[in-house]
Formats: sequence, structure tokens, C-alpha cells
Amino acid sequence: MRVVLSVAALSAVAAALLAACGSDGRPITETNPGDGVNSTAVAFMSDVHFENIYGDLKSSQFSGIPTKDGKNATIRTMYAQLTSTRLFNENYFAFRAALDDAYNKGIRLVAMPGDISDDAQPINIDGLADILHEYQAKGMRFFIAPGNHDPNEPYDDDEAGKNDFLTRDGKEQKIYAVNNAACKAKDPAVVCTNQLMEQGYEKLMGKLGEFGYAPNKNDVYWETPFSNYADGKYSYEAASAAADLSKRQFEI
Repeated sequence: MRVVLSVAALSAVAAALLAACGSDGRPITETNPGDGVNSTAVAFMSDVHFENIYGDLKSSQFSGIPTKDGKNATIRTMYAQLTSTRLFNENYFAFRAALDDAYNKGIRLVAMPGDISDDAQPINIDGLADILHEYQAKGMRFFIAPGNHDPNEPYDDDEAGKNDFLTRDGKEQKIYAVNNAACKAKDPAVVCTNQLMEQGYEKLMGKLGEFGYAPNKNDVYWETPFSNYADGKYSYEAASAAADLSKRQFEI
């Protein structure tokens, strides 16, 4: 199943701006409507591959690396990044910096066309949702369409995991979902938590529905490739019915 969502906001999209990365931790300046806000500009941020480096693994076996600010860093090894097609740890800071940069330029609409997460793990999706809610409260809106990493399978994969989280002594830590073979065998070298399962469409749509996966009353139009509004008449009620997962899939 491949779901494609339209980015239909009340304001017409007149320009697409790519948000550049600034420094993390920069305070966001509140901007009053009409004071530098560009209501028709859109920031496109694709392939965010958000990794929640301060996320809670909900495990007594491994909580990450304590940092001087009191947080635990649940980060991947440098070797994991050097042998991958993407970065992991830096993406957290780059994403927040890009959002700050877009906001300070008066941009309030953000399109995220695919690969918003590492592999749709709860620790990452929940962390991403927290950040989107934070900026949404400041007046930004987000429109997400899924990529091949979110999810990379239609249904939950509770055997998934990663081999390369970093321990405080610089070694690799394997962390898998609870139904992984190593977890079932009670391998003492493996940390088992469903925070590292890979979520399918149902959970993603439930957690991120307000960011484009489902219709919004404030928008003038919303559809998927499976939508078919009777007589071409659009309504929020009709769109909500069309947004049900059962209406957005087919067997092949």
C-alpha cells in the first residue's frame, strides 16, 4: 500500500522554499500575523530521517548514555553512520534548526514528502510528533506523506531492531523488538523493547493523522489516490470516511 496525501491548505501555495539548517537551541522569535509572516510560502523538508536521540527506550536494560544536561543519549555509533546512506544522530539537531530557520523567515507551512523517520519506530515517531506539536502550537502546520522508511512495511514488524546503538564505553549495543528471535531466546547481550519495532500504516496514521494523514476541517480539500467523492462534491465528512485505513488499500 502506498498512500499519497495532498497538501491542501486554505492559503494558495505560491512559492516553495527549502529551509536551511541553522544552529540548534536558537530561541524562536514570536511573529505576529502580518509582521513578517509569509502565508503563501512553503518549506519542503524531505528525508528528515528523524532519530530521537533523547528518546526513552522504556527498558531497564539500557537507557542510553548520561549527558551533562541530565538527559540520556540513545545514539548510534559512528560506524553505523559511515556504513549507511544517511546520518542518524545529527538529524535531530538539523531538523530542529531547519524548523527554527523556516519559522524565523515567516514560513508557517511545512511539507514533509517522505522518509520522516529512521524506520517508523515508536521512539522516533513519538519524538517527532512531540516536536511537530511544539511548533504547531507556535502557528506552524505540517503536511506529511510517507516514504519507504515510514513505514517500510504495511504492517507492524515486532521482530525488527538495530545492532549499533552506542554504549557509554564506546561499544555497540543490539536493541530489538520483543518478538525478535534473540529476544525470544533471552540472549543476555540483546536489549529487548518494542520501542524499536517498526510500525505499519495503522499506527502511523493514528499517531500522525493531524499532520496530513487525515483531513482537517480548516482545509478546503483532501484526498488520497483511493478517494472518490460522489458527484465531485467534497466535504469534510466525506473525506473523513475516505480516510479510513480500510478505504486506502488494495490486494495485489
